Amino acid sequence: RVFPNPASGSFNVGLNLPQKEPITISLIDMSGKIVFQNTIGNGLNQILTFKAPSQRGLYFVQITGSNFNASQKLFINR
Repeated sequence: RVFPNPASGSFNVGLNLPQKEPITISLIDMSGKIVFQNTIGNGLNQILTFKAPSQRGLYFVQITGSNFNASQKLFINR
């Protein structure tokens, strides 16, 4: 889950996984460019905070684990 949406200065990614596993969180702009990518070694049930990009617009937050792949739209309103 990604919140708040729309976001301005920062946004959060809430994880609720059944077991610890490495995950990768990517922020992708509308042209398909990866704005940033972060790997978490042992993701489980936690909330991660990330700095929002300086350019406003629509992005995709993609979260990939060993057994799942999820994405959600995120609007940055700076």
